[in-house]
Amino acid sequence: VYGFEWPDLKAQRTKQYLDIVSNELGLEETRGYIVLTGDGGPAPQVAARTYNLDESGGTFGLNLRAFGSEDLLQPGETGFIAGISNSSDLSVGYRTNVGVLNTARDKWTTVRITMYDVDGAQAAEPYEIDIAPGKLRQFDIFKKLDLNQYDMTGSLKIEAVSGGAVAVYATEIDNRTQDSIFIPAQPKVVGLAR
Repeated sequence: VYGFEWPDLKAQRTKQYLDIVSNELGLEETRGYIVLTGDGGPAPQVAARTYNLDESGGTFGLNLRAFGSEDLLQPGETGFIAGISNSSDLSVGYRTNVGVLNTARDKWTTVRITMYDVDGAQAAEPYEIDIAPGKLRQFDIFKKLDLNQYDMTGSLKIEAVSGGAVAVYATEIDNRTQDSIFIPAQPKVVGLAR
């Protein structure tokens, strides 16, 4: 765990950090997540962008959304990610990664992911994963479900089976440019009329 202290921000002010992982935390060639905690006062609005450094100028990068407590899946809750796709030819189309973060500091969590095709039929047996406390796991969901040899579009149902609350997202990556779209899981809302 690495950290630094953010400065106090006055109302309606912005503080920007360029390459926070390298410049502020002193880390290179790493991955993970950032947790922000406050000492009081209103919570700031946080925005982030991740991008590839490349001699030709890099890519457009990826806007990342901050997860609040209302965005997490609690044990027993279900969320959905709609409209992800896979191309069997990695020179065209898209591929999709899924990331799952166990936000609990003291217990393992279990998550079950089920893929549905565009007609709503289950496309493969569900994939179940156990994640250690405070850990992020990211993987190609089509490979995990043994569907990477198919050209297909689908949606995911994510179930927080047990343990701690989880943040879940997908990144759909353009195979030609390597740019990606960030898609956070949407928690199931109960009690809404159709």
